[in-house]
Amino acid sequence: SEMCIRDRIACAVSVIYLIMTDTVFTMKIVVLMYLGFLISTVGYDKVIQMLKQIQSVKEETKNE
Repeated sequence: SEMCIRDRIACAVSVIYLIMTDTVFTMKIVVLMYLGFLISTVGYDKVIQMLKQIQSVKEETKNE
């Protein structure tokens, strides 16, 4: 578990650094990290299912 804590600190530091340097790029990184976190906790299948639902909702709102 010590390794896990160290990884989280490293992630936090890199995120803070990215936020200070480039925000648009940072958003992508944060989203990717969040997706990675979701996949590791919830499971790949459920994340893909959720993304497909979000995509279909966006398409529905465009068509209206």
